[in-house]
Amino acid sequence: MPKFNAPGVFLQERPSLPPMVVDVESAVPGFVGYTAQATRSSMGDLLMQPTRIATFLEFEALFGGAPSARIREVQVDGQGNFVSCTSELDFALFQSLRLYFGNGGGVCYVVSVGDFGAASAGLDSKALVAGVDALAKFDEPTLLVCPDAALLGELQMALVHQAMLQQCLRLQDRFAVLDTRCDDPLGESFRSQIGVDALRYGAAYTPWLKTQALDAARYAAWRGKLWQVGKPVVLRDFTADAAVLAQLVAIDQALDSDPAADVAKLELWLEKNFAVYRSILVGVRNSSTLGCPPSGAVTGVYVATDMQRGVWKAPANVSLSGVIAPVTSFDADQLAALNVDAAAGKSINAIRTFTGKGVLIWGARTLSGNDNEWRYVATRRLFILVEESIKKGTTWVVFEPNDANTWNKVRGMIENYLTQKWRDGALQGIKPEHAFFVSCGVGQTMTPQDVLEGRLIIEIGMAVVRPAEFIVLHFSHLLQIP
Repeated sequence: MPKFNAPGVFLQERPSLPPMVVDVESAVPGFVGYTAQATRSSMGDLLMQPTRIATFLEFEALFGGAPSARIREVQVDGQGNFVSCTSELDFALFQSLRLYFGNGGGVCYVVSVGDFGAASAGLDSKALVAGVDALAKFDEPTLLVCPDAALLGELQMALVHQAMLQQCLRLQDRFAVLDTRCDDPLGESFRSQIGVDALRYGAAYTPWLKTQALDAARYAAWRGKLWQVGKPVVLRDFTADAAVLAQLVAIDQALDSDPAADVAKLELWLEKNFAVYRSILVGVRNSSTLGCPPSGAVTGVYVATDMQRGVWKAPANVSLSGVIAPVTSFDADQLAALNVDAAAGKSINAIRTFTGKGVLIWGARTLSGNDNEWRYVATRRLFILVEESIKKGTTWVVFEPNDANTWNKVRGMIENYLTQKWRDGALQGIKPEHAFFVSCGVGQTMTPQDVLEGRLIIEIGMAVVRPAEFIVLHFSHLLQIP
């Protein structure tokens, strides 16, 4: 109470509204991987530095462009005409971020663990783990993504994934989006190596996705990669012209002696004078596809779904943009085995193609698929959102008097917040009291000893909505009534 010593009129403002809880950001990914560069003002000054970006153009300005594609095979028909081309990447972060922003992604963090040249000897799992650890110092990221981990060997990939899950468990404010290896679409190796810890804090997606390659490959990139009806062929098999054969021999000899030889003039001659070469070259330029881990595109869907519907809406049954098709398709038995793992409960979410609908995410489970509490991605992420929002919204209570007035303020603040979540559709029940409860007080959540030792304990329960995963329709014959 202020003291009044001189006569006059004094104004006093009394707070009448309770404090409030405000939602934290629910979908701010942290991407870890290799980039072409990592430079803002001096060479390499962004290495191992989590950097906040908002657009793909900003990523390219700071971290450079795409890595060169490595062509795996070029298919031709009986006359040598181009049919298809499949390429693969040695680094997946660039392509994953392109899919992330193309599928609704927004603000994110990027950690470059090295440039393409430094990783010429192979990707380093220790560097990727260090990049993941660097994100632990930042509070804003709520999703962890490391697409380059899917290019590692089985054991090395598992080390990176376990580091991501352990960070999520330790901080309890983020969620990991994981990939399987391209040669492990059914997740058999993935399940055996990932372990059993912190599975409720991550979700895995399979298979890889076919996307459009961005660069035009030259002859040296697809030489020796031609296939015709399952058999390897060479360009000389498609011509008897002596001049063309001479040029093909010359270009092959030049590349055999020096793979980096300048053969531009020979390539130009062949393009003008050899129809088969021209068909393959144009086809490779325009139709080359890349296999890319799905985590980038899926994370973009996470962000878009959170913005449009809310974090409690499962990020599934949503189409992917910028994707040609999944690399692998599954039959019904394989889908069932991916979704329900009776042995260890490690569910893996499938990505499928549907006629007339495109490529859809067709799974909504965490890796803890046999856990009734944390089976679904949306449930786990909603709890993360609510826990982090209430945690930050109640910091003002620290060092406040630990009495009934404070308890009532805290209880009312949290109840108001959860009531709004119930109105938004995040919680079940026809009444707020059916959707949640908030308890705080001596005899409820605390003992007199707790008060003496400075503890204020609040207990919160929520009836969250869960996705309708299995739609069952019952049909029966109806007898005609005369």
